[in-house]
Amino acid sequence: MFRIPALITAALLITTMPGAVSASTGGDTQVQRSVAWIKAQALIDGTGSPELFDNQSTSTRMVVRHKASGLRCDYSPDEQNNSLMLFPGLPHGDDVGCNADAGNIYMTFYATRYGPGVSVQDAAEEAAAGIRNRYPDARAYDGPVVQADVPTGTGEQAYVAYVVGQGDRSRHAQARLAKVGEWIFKQRMTTSESMALGAETMLSVGRWTDVLDAATD
Repeated sequence: MFRIPALITAALLITTMPGAVSASTGGDTQVQRSVAWIKAQALIDGTGSPELFDNQSTSTRMVVRHKASGLRCDYSPDEQNNSLMLFPGLPHGDDVGCNADAGNIYMTFYATRYGPGVSVQDAAEEAAAGIRNRYPDARAYDGPVVQADVPTGTGEQAYVAYVVGQGDRSRHAQARLAKVGEWIFKQRMTTSESMALGAETMLSVGRWTDVLDAATD
């Protein structure tokens, strides 16, 4: 299923020094908000449906949570591709995602309430087809896999991975999926093949378990 996001990204230019800045809450009321909070709120407002999300940012962390699914998007505030997306095709708010890259480790997280009849394996096959369609030279990855320590309450899980490109330009593209309640969560991660295992060990698996922790909380 090809997805077209309702919003790709929302940009915010901030001319003050990093830290707390004044932001209006309506009328003449001014409160001190962190730069991370303001950037997160710009993404939320840009979806056109701010009521679907909570801004859980702090003075140093940029965090948005989707209320219905519990999907928690933990951003690096200075990344250029940070985004928050609502996808059409299902009831409004039942298919959401966020780009939350970390340097040259590219990660997108999704939460989808497909309804009856769609399993995690079905969603994994769709994710695999999406990778193969994007990268016609994709070859199945057969190397070591870092196991995620998922929380209680996590249901069926799946994993698919490919190597794409050639030589120094080869990349690792993968998807992790898990069922929590009515929702299927997915993490897509792409990075260079040479650093894939390190990226998994040091970052992406931790981000994935954080997402599932928030969803099962």
